[in-house]
Amino acid sequence: MNPEEAAKQTAKIWSTGDYADLSERLRPAAQALADACAVGAGQEVLDVAAGDGNFAVACAAEGCAVVASDLAPGMVERGRVRTEAEGYDVEWVEANAQELPFDDDRFECVGSVFGAMIAPEPELVARELFRVVRPGNTVGMTAWSPGGRAPEMFDVGRRYAPGGPPEHTPDRWGDEDNVRRWFDGLANSIEFERRSVVWAGDSPEQFVAMMEQSAPPQAAAKASMPPETYAQMRAEMVEVARELFRVVRPGNTVGMTAWKPGSRAVEMFDIARRYAPGGPPEHTPDRWGDEDNVRGWFDGLANSIEFEHRSVVWTGDSPEQFVAVMEQSAPPQAAAKAAMPADTYAQMRAEMVELARGWAGGDGPFEVDAEYLQFVARRRG
Repeated sequence: MNPEEAAKQTAKIWSTGDYADLSERLRPAAQALADACAVGAGQEVLDVAAGDGNFAVACAAEGCAVVASDLAPGMVERGRVRTEAEGYDVEWVEANAQELPFDDDRFECVGSVFGAMIAPEPELVARELFRVVRPGNTVGMTAWSPGGRAPEMFDVGRRYAPGGPPEHTPDRWGDEDNVRRWFDGLANSIEFERRSVVWAGDSPEQFVAMMEQSAPPQAAAKASMPPETYAQMRAEMVEVARELFRVVRPGNTVGMTAWKPGSRAVEMFDIARRYAPGGPPEHTPDRWGDEDNVRGWFDGLANSIEFEHRSVVWTGDSPEQFVAVMEQSAPPQAAAKAAMPADTYAQMRAEMVELARGWAGGDGPFEVDAEYLQFVARRRG
């Protein structure tokens, strides 16, 4: 299929469905991008592959003069109706992100929220975005991260695409190295930030039903596929959604505690890990005590995460007595004592006593705080 025919097909697909529910779920990302771009009153802003105008509305609300463009006539019409209904003066234009119909250096900010990433030629997209923005000003984009929850769902649909899965997928833009390469020679600097939007549903079935009504590619697939093929694809999507929403009921919580990196507990456990058969393990449990790690692992799963730094008190009548308690009560140390050669265990134990002696400042009784991270994540419902 030549590029012109491909663009027409894409425009037709993205004109289907009502888009409203999906648009609403993406609005926080548009607001976050507008904030990151620091748009302000009086600036001239372009929203590329705008959908129904989430980024356009966020910028118009700040007093910007906004132009919104989209390849799909249906999206342009939806966007025009929406912005007029919400009281914003936005100019709407049908346009291909790879061939924007605007003068060089026209805009002070160009943004695209999960839109320009869909165009098949990222190098052309990058050149066009920077062509129409004034030197020294800003281009902002959002794109799904490879391996994230959204690509996982969309990948099901791509496997059923006529002619097989496309060679390139939009989540290419979620790879920082790709962005650096495509923006090379165009951008003076690039700032990356990993964020998430919340996907919620009353059930996996309801979530997929929303997608087939609101997500244009799925709405188009439902209308054009043989019923049995679509039913098979839909069943796979429900299964993916079931993984997204399983175990915890909507609106309820997942809670964990984990030792903080560098805490007293980790200091003690690290001695034992150094003596592990085969050497220290590559990954350690205190990874969960790092807030950034938790945010990354819970990305797309939690609506909110609350962190609290706490501690438990570790006491001993003496360093020797404390380690004696550990080798009796802590399963890994009890197992090490039973399994290690006696001289190796004695060496490890001596290091543990010495560490506790450092806490105590000698051989007498001591009391220290062992810090941990408590976090509670809530699933939206």
